[in-house]
Amino acid sequence: MITDIYGHDESDLRWSVYEIIALAVTPFGYIVYLFIAIKKKIT
Repeated sequence: MITDIYGHDESDLRWSVYEIIALAVTPFGYIVYLFIAIKKKIT
């Protein structure tokens, strides 16, 4: 049985995907937003 870093098994894969997206969006989404904003100012 495969478990991810949250200790979920494969049947909980859908929830772990949402958690990974949430973790990725929280810090990196803001960085991506800033990057896009800076790029728009340059071009």
